[in-house]
Amino acid sequence: MIYYHQLNPIAFYIGATPVPWYWLNYLLSYLLIYAGALRLSRQQISPVPYQDIPSYALGCWFAVFIFGRLGYILIYHLDHYIAHPEQIHQLWLGGMSFHGALLGCALSLITMAWVKKQSWLLSADLFCVFIPLALAFGRLTNFINGELMGRPTASGLWGVVYGHDAAALPRHPSALYQAALEGFLLFAVLWLWRSQLARPGWITSRFLMGYGALRIGAEFYREPDPQVGYLLGGITMGQLLSLVMVLIGIGLGYHCWRVSSPPGGNSSQQVHADGAGRADGADVGKVR
Repeated sequence: MIYYHQLNPIAFYIGATPVPWYWLNYLLSYLLIYAGALRLSRQQISPVPYQDIPSYALGCWFAVFIFGRLGYILIYHLDHYIAHPEQIHQLWLGGMSFHGALLGCALSLITMAWVKKQSWLLSADLFCVFIPLALAFGRLTNFINGELMGRPTASGLWGVVYGHDAAALPRHPSALYQAALEGFLLFAVLWLWRSQLARPGWITSRFLMGYGALRIGAEFYREPDPQVGYLLGGITMGQLLSLVMVLIGIGLGYHCWRVSSPPGGNSSQQVHADGAGRADGADVGKVR
């Protein structure tokens, strides 16, 4: 089936002011992550004190915009913004990097956890459960906006023809592939593993490995950014950065396994023993 893309990037108008799907996505994603993290904290599934969720979430919210924008500028379009510095702050024109935003969130959590004398990995684990939902809605928004076009399909019977595509070729709806894989599928898997939230770094390592692997696969159907193109060996910048994520995830997973499995000890019993004595789980999050 061939679909001719004619979707409107504007969700609705408030008077004469347009409200694009792009910004609704950021608002909805923040609310979902905040509400989900608060729920798991209140249910004591996560040892992160629920009183600390607002500050962690707000810090990540600002980090997403600052580092997501800086990541896009430095990684994908540096020459353009050197020539047009007045556009750096114009976020409404688009241009955000997931990998940059992720790095910013990590730095924000590390800083705030240090101030609170808590383990930053516990808060990272909690947010990583819900980040795939934000990614799913983000990729759906990319598709609505006609962004991140896929590579031409091998068959003329399947694909999306974008109105702004000069070649007018049927292309893979790669944004929808990513929404399904890096978004809904990864969320479903991490949600099933939410009982592991008391093990610092366990969920985060699986998120890094899962997202990285799924993004690498999805990039084979996505057209690379034209200003970057293909790198050495035909890989894309997204695949290279995602490979780094996978390697970091493997290293973090190994580190967590070593830390939680002392010689002659039972890691699961030790986790429960550490969490005993405080109903809100606040003591579990303290650095020992």
